[in-house]
Amino acid sequence: MSVQNDLFGSEVETKGDLFDRFGVPPFSVLDTRQGYWQTGKKQLINKYHLESNNSRIDKTYGRGSYDDFLGKKLKELGTTSIFDPFLCDLLYTWFCPVGGLVFDPFAGGAVRGIIAGKNKINYIGCDIRDDQILENNALLDKTNLEVKPTWICIDSKKYIHKDMYDFVFSCPPYGNLEKYSNLKGDISNMDYSDFILSYQEIIQKTLENLNNNSF
Repeated sequence: MSVQNDLFGSEVETKGDLFDRFGVPPFSVLDTRQGYWQTGKKQLINKYHLESNNSRIDKTYGRGSYDDFLGKKLKELGTTSIFDPFLCDLLYTWFCPVGGLVFDPFAGGAVRGIIAGKNKINYIGCDIRDDQILENNALLDKTNLEVKPTWICIDSKKYIHKDMYDFVFSCPPYGNLEKYSNLKGDISNMDYSDFILSYQEIIQKTLENLNNNSF
């Protein structure tokens, strides 16, 4: 047993190796090619039915012949973009207390919400697309989570924050590189200057409700 400083500088007693304490060695570079990572990822995807990503694939790759071709190929290969559930599991373990509250202003798919519930962490996610919310809840119905995530169909700029959060965790749009919908308010439709202004507004409003000593 030894004494180390935790993330906030407080001394804590530790024992066992890094895998026991953190799930993987907590280094600045994480090797997702390792067998334990790939095995853990597959187990989470299979257990919680996270392979589904239907609403996103239809929206993302409809902007031209090359995009259509790429989208079809990705769907055939089963490599459509979903958030890595193993990474998600690690970040909750490292940075959010059990029973804490996560806010996700760009919720997208169900992964971050379902893995939060798996870790007995409360989760609120906002997404502007009602079809994505319906798909997320359909996936949730296949699980047996004691703590269930909440998805709200709303523009995050219009969401009224009533809670204080222990962890802000999201995967925002990359400008217009992926177009999620044609909905008004979807920032993936905006030109870059408007995108940046909307993005900054959403992040600033969110962080104003982040608890002290949180991430």
